[in-house]
Amino acid sequence: LSAIGPGSLLGSRFEILALLGSGGMGVVYKARDRELDDLVALKMLKKEVAGDRALVERMKSEIRLARRITHPNVLRTFDFGEIDGVPFISMEYVRGITLRAMLEQSGRLPYAAGVRLARQLLSGLAAAHGLDIVHRDIKPENVLLDPMGSVKLMDFGLARPVQRMEPGLTQAGWLVGTPHYLAPEQIEGREADQRADVYACGVVLYELFTGRLPFGGENPMEILMEHLQRQPAAPSLYWTEIPRSLEVLLMRCLEKDPAARPAGAAALLRELERLGA
Repeated sequence: LSAIGPGSLLGSRFEILALLGSGGMGVVYKARDRELDDLVALKMLKKEVAGDRALVERMKSEIRLARRITHPNVLRTFDFGEIDGVPFISMEYVRGITLRAMLEQSGRLPYAAGVRLARQLLSGLAAAHGLDIVHRDIKPENVLLDPMGSVKLMDFGLARPVQRMEPGLTQAGWLVGTPHYLAPEQIEGREADQRADVYACGVVLYELFTGRLPFGGENPMEILMEHLQRQPAAPSLYWTEIPRSLEVLLMRCLEKDPAARPAGAAALLRELERLGA
């Protein structure tokens, strides 16, 4: 991937315009798709990821599902293929910043702005849940904000596999997700449904309204154990004026037992709407 840069032409289809960023899975470029005659975000998978054929096949099947989601708060996935043996994903190109970058700049959001952002995030996720699609890796890095303040949830099907780290588990297994945002059932290797996404949304909203994460640790192992064993601090510890009804809702999202959480994004959105801004 190091040889790819502005001016490169990939597979006589994608004209590379700029490097947008890189992460654990691959490198993302702004490109012009000559077939679609449109700007796209082009994610090229790293060699070590591309070499894991089982992972690539899983991603292919999940991206086929993700392409069915059409909602203004979900970044569209266009295509999945290979160029010169390197798998790529082409997606809608949106100019903007991630929620992570915004939180790093501003800390916690004011109540009305936080509720407005949360509504959009949950609306997009509810569209996916309505098609029985679980994201599994909701985090601020996967939430994009355009210059008008519109939210785009991205990276369905692109969750990073992480080796399972819980002590006492000897079987080979994988965790999908990011330690700070993983639900207990994902850590334990149980089936993750919509309520795992609700848990991750609970962590994101906690961070949004308090400027703090509910669980911390010196390393990924410690963070995972906190999710499994410790109750989060009440958000009012960090934001004393938080409305009581919002605090109760955040704590419900972070329940260890999935059955105690809102049943999905649509249910959580309804409860949030009832709070009002």
